[in-house]
Amino acid sequence: IVAHDDVDDENSDYLVQEVIRQHPDLGWINPHSVNSVRIVTFLTRDNRVEIVAAMLRTSSSTSPIDNFSAGGVVAGIDVETGRLKREGLITTPRGRMLTRHPVTGTEFFGFQLPHWDELKKIVVQAQQVFHYIKSIGWDIAFTLEGPVIIEANQEWGTAGLQAANGGLLTPKNRGI
Repeated sequence: IVAHDDVDDENSDYLVQEVIRQHPDLGWINPHSVNSVRIVTFLTRDNRVEIVAAMLRTSSSTSPIDNFSAGGVVAGIDVETGRLKREGLITTPRGRMLTRHPVTGTEFFGFQLPHWDELKKIVVQAQQVFHYIKSIGWDIAFTLEGPVIIEANQEWGTAGLQAANGGLLTPKNRGI
């Protein structure tokens, strides 16, 4: 993948990235997009890293775009187990709850994400490296080799996470 800033001079900036080949298990949900996880970490005053919430993001169609704000589907994740929660949510054309993916028919409830414990270790380590940012929303893809950080978001947005998890002010998060 090559991204270019649309400037045609010799000082143009380019970004070249290796293509992410998602883990085949995620292809069961939607083979048309790289289905990613948004997982939010928080660094406490005593330098412990806590996981606030997580959701799976996937395209709702054959589009490669998985963003919730662009009509994608989000489904909450049980942070302890890495299993999807009962329902997903799509905002377009009108917000509605889904128990299955609209393209593949794959049921969300209980779907086990691969490499879950490894994913949690990676985001905890990464949050410690970026200790000067107290909360980060990590976008993670799954490959056969393991989880891959796509990007880190200082402004990670709450809409999709709240919709997917029934809110963020859980007793645990209130304690944090």
